[in-house]
Amino acid sequence: MKRFKFIFYILAMSILFVGVFWLSAFLELANANVATITVDVAPARVSMSDDHLKASHSAYQGIDIVTLVKEEPDYQLAIHYPKFGDDQLNQAISDYVSMTKTAFFEELEANKAFLQDQPASFYLLFNIYPVVDDVYSIVFSNERYLGGANGEQSSKVFIVDLSQDRFISQLEMINDRQENRDRVFQLLKEEFEQSEDYREFFFLDYLEEWAYAGDQTYENVYLTDRTLVFKFDKYQVTAGAAGSPEIKLPFVKVMGLLTDEWVKKLEIEKKLTDEVKQDNGVDQQGSSEEVKIDEDIKKVALTFDDGPDPTHTIEILRLLDEYQARATFFVLGNRVDFYPGIVKEISDRGHEIGNHTWNHKDL
Repeated sequence: MKRFKFIFYILAMSILFVGVFWLSAFLELANANVATITVDVAPARVSMSDDHLKASHSAYQGIDIVTLVKEEPDYQLAIHYPKFGDDQLNQAISDYVSMTKTAFFEELEANKAFLQDQPASFYLLFNIYPVVDDVYSIVFSNERYLGGANGEQSSKVFIVDLSQDRFISQLEMINDRQENRDRVFQLLKEEFEQSEDYREFFFLDYLEEWAYAGDQTYENVYLTDRTLVFKFDKYQVTAGAAGSPEIKLPFVKVMGLLTDEWVKKLEIEKKLTDEVKQDNGVDQQGSSEEVKIDEDIKKVALTFDDGPDPTHTIEILRLLDEYQARATFFVLGNRVDFYPGIVKEISDRGHEIGNHTWNHKDL
């Protein structure tokens, strides 16, 4: 086993060395033909010792983002999921990702005859919502297309408490009593009927069936710092044209639904009386230095896709500095959300930043 690990380590280091060698060679091509070289910055987690670049820290303490993008003739996929510091938390997320990925490929194999000229697609995306200290809502969206007129959409919610390295059940937060079910049904009914986006597609009997289900676990309900959010799968309470509807209820409307422990933990009463909203103060000031390029010489244009990454992007920046070269970084919005400091570092060093969509979906 040790021998295998040693061989694997030697191979990995050899590949990294070759990659750096070729990148260095491209930067030295002063008389090369005009060309654009695009490099995908594959996510990885390797420890870093450069104290100057604090930007590698995630904006969500204790959580990083993992990204997998693949394009084949018969399918396209983009998978994004969080990575924690605790192995048991990571195992639960990994099991969910593996389950959805396996299901997609099984359906792909069964539906290849129906794809015709349009490839299948699988997008496993997530949003993260800070709730209170060390508590986050992780909301997955699973979008699949395997032929036909419509795709499929489903959701999965994980509420994680990093201080205890555990996931929180929705039934720990919600008092599931008969009067509360009546209250939930009435609140959601009013929101759906008043919504310009959902009222034309809303099925009252479907909502009633969901609200009074005997095995109700509120598994797709999640918290933000100021709202309780009810998320539904496609077709669950609306027609397919409505997609996957979400109803956000402010705490003032749902205090009676939550347990006393969570009312206190969320500091709801304090938030309801607090009219001061903090300004996030995003620093948009970057490098204003203009780069002048001699139009008479031949050039190489470097672009890097799918970052920012807390290891590869920083190594690339170091190498570009060494050769006094500039590049364009096409970044993914959901990774910028996790590593905004790296994006600022790119700008501060005089490089260009381009939009590579929020999550690498095929537009």
